[in-house]
Amino acid sequence: MDEDRKPKTDGPRVVTFASKVLEQVSRNPSHARHARAENFAEWLADAVIRPDYNQAAVLAEQAKLRMTTDDLILHSVPRAAAILGHRWACNRTGFAHVSIGSARLFGLCRSAVPEWSLESPVQHGASFLLVTPEIEDHLIGTSVLTYRLRQSGYSVRCLTQLSAAEIVDELDNGRFDCLLLSCSTAASLETVQQTVRHLRTSACVQPMIVLGGGVVHQSDGLMEKTGVDLATNDISTVLALLETREPEWLRGAAE
Repeated sequence: MDEDRKPKTDGPRVVTFASKVLEQVSRNPSHARHARAENFAEWLADAVIRPDYNQAAVLAEQAKLRMTTDDLILHSVPRAAAILGHRWACNRTGFAHVSIGSARLFGLCRSAVPEWSLESPVQHGASFLLVTPEIEDHLIGTSVLTYRLRQSGYSVRCLTQLSAAEIVDELDNGRFDCLLLSCSTAASLETVQQTVRHLRTSACVQPMIVLGGGVVHQSDGLMEKTGVDLATNDISTVLALLETREPEWLRGAAE
């Protein structure tokens, strides 16, 4: 499918949708920003699977609705992804359409999240390495978390589908206080266990290791099963624990 093809009907559709929502807002000043973001998410779930999809038109739509980047990344994109997932589970949308739509939603995230560098300013002093293991292919959740943490003043390097050896290289060459492993299903637990075991014996720098993602809701005893320090999707819990810990050096590996 040609991503660069100019849309034939996207412009009028965008104008029609924006006009309807803004008309509701003007008639009802109490129409909350959250409601606008929800309406936009439902529209977005349809827009990203259309053959004439155009990212610039979507961002123009966002501006017309007076939605912030926070509204887009923290609400509308995750909600649109959930809508696509639900439609696929109910056999209302094919896997190919869901895959294309998810990739386009990820593109929207990437357009709003700046590239990471070692020189990125850090307001709160903590630095995170956010990784999906090599057998995981989900992207949107990690992008949303990256955006949220960076907006709060933390440094985040987000990488996908890394092997255990590649994670070790990142830890040894970066300055990370915490490793966040994101997994969507319990099928990844064996890989996570092997990865953590390798990190514990090979990485010179030993930061706190946290497991999060959909797997947290699918299995119990994750800390015991995988060897991570914490298993949670509550980033506030991670930050609170991080304040009490500092990365350690693995003496044998450092030598």
